[in-house]
Amino acid sequence: MSVLNLVVKRKWFDKIVSGRKKIEYLEYKPYWYKRLLMWSPAGKLIYKYFDEVSFRAGYGKNAPRAIFELRKITVKETVHPDTKKFTFNFLIHIGDLIETKNWKGAV
Repeated sequence: MSVLNLVVKRKWFDKIVSGRKKIEYLEYKPYWYKRLLMWSPAGKLIYKYFDEVSFRAGYGKNAPRAIFELRKITVKETVHPDTKKFTFNFLIHIGDLIETKNWKGAV
């Protein structure tokens, strides 16, 4: 089983766990490119396989955590609202909640 681990701010964590946010956006940067993509033996660029996505609200020892099914990862071109520049984002499509730890609901 392969898990994609992501650290997010508490407000986004609460929205994800409560079900109000079903897609997490990651800016298309070299760091995420290396973590999420790989070359196939046939020479095609493909997504690495992840079964689950784990969200953590910060880096503290007792930070809230939640594990979800990972439906899929896609890439989308968007326009930044302030700069009007085109950017690419990885979209992490979040599935069903599997478990939570140290979470007592939204603050």
